[in-house]
Amino acid sequence: MFDGIEYRGAAQMLADILTMRDHASKPLAEVSYCYLGDGRNNVANSLLVTGALLGMDVRICAPWSLQPSERVQEIAGKLAAESGALLTVTADVLAAVAGADFLCLVSRTLVRRDDPAFAHPSTFVGPVYSEEQARALAASEHWEIRQDGARWRRVVPSPEPAGLPDLPAIRTLLGTGAIVVCARGGGVPVVVRDGQARGVEAVVDKDLTASLLARELDADALLLLTDVAAVQDGYGTPQARPIRRATPDELRKRDFPAGSMGPKIEAVCRFTEATGTPAAIGRLADTQALLVGRAGTLICSPGPRAAVRATLV
Repeated sequence: MFDGIEYRGAAQMLADILTMRDHASKPLAEVSYCYLGDGRNNVANSLLVTGALLGMDVRICAPWSLQPSERVQEIAGKLAAESGALLTVTADVLAAVAGADFLCLVSRTLVRRDDPAFAHPSTFVGPVYSEEQARALAASEHWEIRQDGARWRRVVPSPEPAGLPDLPAIRTLLGTGAIVVCARGGGVPVVVRDGQARGVEAVVDKDLTASLLARELDADALLLLTDVAAVQDGYGTPQARPIRRATPDELRKRDFPAGSMGPKIEAVCRFTEATGTPAAIGRLADTQALLVGRAGTLICSPGPRAAVRATLV
């Protein structure tokens, strides 16, 4: 939050900009990207203002009622006047995506209404509160709350991803040759009710959604990029050692923290088991080396190139 406007974290925006820089064959000032979806949220705010600051060609595509606020557009406009950025806010999808180098789609993730997670909310969301504040909000907003350290926070369900309603749109956008950023944060969770997709208050695990997306797209590989160099066996102990190569079966026999590495392990295992193709976990800076096993942890199906046992170094 800055000057009354909500933005994404600086590290997230830096990662997006660096990804575009690494995949574009031209300077950032010549790169164009388009965001499609609700333009009132922190993702759209950040993409618009960051691109304006860096002198890029930024398009925000949303219905008129869902476009960025006048305040955000004013801030971006002032930055663009100094940087030479080209800013477009429109409801015309075809005009917005025409010639764009990168497309960011706010996509939905289908979850089942009978998913057991809805009966056991467990994922922390939002700011922290005192116990008194939290209980008052729980009563007025019908929230579930839970203690998080010395403070209190809201908790919501984390159901399994069951489908990707916007997969046809993702395929179409990929067909234009653009790099499509989608399913961020696990996607917007929806359930089917009365024949229509309706949003629900929940958080879908981003790694499990990425795994489902990669399987549906017949991806050649799945990379889960994080801030750790590799998956560790015995994490948090003096005996901790990185796992360089493993099969899904080998990883499933180990215990990993449920709130951090556990979902990543499940995601790569599902992908490799379903497709027979490799997956990897490691640092963003090691992206190129991950696929050839020179960095991070490579997950492969059993076979001539897969280790009989997890390789520890």
